[in-house]
Order: sequence, then structure tokens, then C-alpha cells
Amino acid sequence: MIKIIKKASDFILDIPITLYFNFYYLPINKAIKIPIRVSHNIVLKNMGKRSSVKINSNNKIIIRIGKNASFSLGVNQKTYWDIDKDARIIFNENASIGRGTQIICSKNASIDFGNNFFCNANCIINSNGKLKFGNDIIIGWNTEILTAGGHSIVSIENQEEDNSINSITIGNHVWIASNVTILNNTFISDDSVVATKALVSKKFNENNIIIGKYNEILKRNILWKR
Repeated sequence: MIKIIKKASDFILDIPITLYFNFYYLPINKAIKIPIRVSHNIVLKNMGKRSSVKINSNNKIIIRIGKNASFSLGVNQKTYWDIDKDARIIFNENASIGRGTQIICSKNASIDFGNNFFCNANCIINSNGKLKFGNDIIIGWNTEILTAGGHSIVSIENQEEDNSINSITIGNHVWIASNVTILNNTFISDDSVVATKALVSKKFNENNIIIGKYNEILKRNILWKR
């Protein structure tokens, strides 16, 4: 009974922010379908432009922000939304972003979510360049995906700043386990798995692999199922 009351209460509290999100970002013909469901337990630092969020589908889809998690993870954590005015968030179809997750997208940067995207609780998804997820992605809790380092890198010799484009690309059907860190200029190929507590910072062009530790291939020729 308590769970039912809590669920009903959350549903009611979510209505204002859910309506605001949909009618702020989407054209009316899409907004009235309420494809984006947002938890009231969210911090909105910056919303960006009204065109900052795009849905590349005319199908009936559901995008959940701050609405899911395994066990009781993220219950006491607020979801965080910080989208610069010239940033771009793209949803291709269904997506689910866990409680307590931080979505940060800087000026002129983008985050592209493929279809059937699932992210568990308390993750950080931070882009100051190009961050692209393929279709059928699972991300475990407490995972950090960072194209941004937060600070500039300057050469001592000529004082020039590193202005290379920051990017991360995750292929299709990739399972990223919990407590993983994925850094700039990473490419993870299709049908791969990233093991718990791995740190990934390079390009892997080989499919069907398990990546662990520090850019180490632990196993080849694997398949994984949801």
C-alpha cells in the first residue's frame, strides 16, 4: 500500500516539470504526446535553447529522465540537467536515464542517444564535444562518461591550447557495467562489454570483446544478452 501511495504521489509531483520539459523543447504536435517523462527530483541548472533537445522519431516513444534505478540506488540523489544554449541533445527513440544522473552538455557540444538506451543511477554523462551512443546500450550505476576534462591543456613550449575535438563513440549493443570511467577520444565497437571498474581511453575497432582494467582486452568472440 505504501509503495502504491508513493508511486501515485511521485506521478502527481512529476506532472509540472514533465509538461514544462515537453512544451519547452518540442513542437506542439510532439509535446502533446508527452514523450519525455521527468522526475520532480531534478536540478535544472541550464535548459539551453528551446531547440536544444530533438527527437528523431515520429513513433510513439518514451524518454524517462531521473525515473529509474536498480534497487534503491539514487533515491536520495537529485538528477542534474545542465545544457548550454548552443548544445544539442538528440534522442532517436526510447531512452531511460537513471535517478541521480548528471547530464551536462557544453557550448557547441552534443549528446546523441540511440534507440533503447538505458542508464542506471548516479552516472555522469558530460560532453564538451561529440558524444554518441549507438542502439541498445546498457550502462551500470556510478559510471562516468566524460569527453570533458574540466580544464584546458596548454603546451609549455608554445603556450598553445589543445583545441582538438573531443569525442566518444559507443557502438551498438554495448553493455557498460558499473563504476566504469570512459574518457575522451574513446571508441567502443559493437557487441562489446566493458567490465566493472574499467577505465577506457582509447579506440577499440574489434567487435565482440570484453574490455577491463586499463584498456585491456580480457576476452574475445563473446556475445551478451539482456
